[in-house]
Amino acid sequence: MATDRILAAQVSILLVTVGASVLAALFAEIREKRRLAEAALHASETQRYLIETERLAALGGLVAGVAHEISSPIGISLTVASTLMHRSSDFAKQIASGQVRRTQLGEFADSCRGATEQLVANLQRAGGLIQSFKQVAVDRSSDERRAFDLKVATEQVVASVRSRLLRSQSSLAIEIQSDIIMDSFPGPYGQVLTNLIFNAITHGFADRARGHILIKARRLGQEQVEITFADDGCGIPEEVQRQVFNPFFTTGRGQGSTGLGLYIVHNLVTQQLGGRISLVSAPGKGTTITMKLPLLAPGKAALADATARLSA
Repeated sequence: MATDRILAAQVSILLVTVGASVLAALFAEIREKRRLAEAALHASETQRYLIETERLAALGGLVAGVAHEISSPIGISLTVASTLMHRSSDFAKQIASGQVRRTQLGEFADSCRGATEQLVANLQRAGGLIQSFKQVAVDRSSDERRAFDLKVATEQVVASVRSRLLRSQSSLAIEIQSDIIMDSFPGPYGQVLTNLIFNAITHGFADRARGHILIKARRLGQEQVEITFADDGCGIPEEVQRQVFNPFFTTGRGQGSTGLGLYIVHNLVTQQLGGRISLVSAPGKGTTITMKLPLLAPGKAALADATARLSA
């Protein structure tokens, strides 16, 4: 009996020891999983913060670019108006003195006509830029879904970054039919184009001036559109191509690049716009990015209704 009690006690102690070890291991595993989950959550929050910062920086660049573009026609208009004011004042003095000849009257009328033509042309240009900026800024900040003409939306985005293209001595051409109507998200689409343009200028044309970008689009049947963004820059090595859409990957870290530009492009195209994106490039032969997007983004009523609303 004494031997049995001793054996039972030893077994109990062994079980308690094993149980304690198992519990300790279990708690350690739980703590590790919690630590990894918290780290992943922190990384996700950090990534979302950086992405939002990148988007706001792009919007800030948009504001600066449009302000630069508007300053030219407004400045010209101010100069013309000031000159016309002085000319009118001088002419009024000539009338008061009674020394106005027919030829002088004709010259004054011609100068007024030329000045007003310049004023109208430059103010219309400024008004068009402001209208484009208003639409692009609203789309970019709200991510609102609506029906839009793909060519018009593309031209508005390009107009908003024109100053950046001019500073880099780069040119951009658009070849898009005017009847491609999308029911989608013009804000994210504009963000995609802006990031691609800035990426081409920063990396593709880093070692050269007068680069060229071509944006083309064509229908794929009745439900899709294919958009190609091509530049004649330095191209991308094959080992880099596999990583260009990864978050925080960049070859220009020393120049202030975050490595989020093309990652945001990939996410917007494949998630919010519901499409696919691919890249073809070679060193010295430029880069072509192809996006296949649905005309009707996921989760919306028929495209015909949107087209009817846009035409109404």
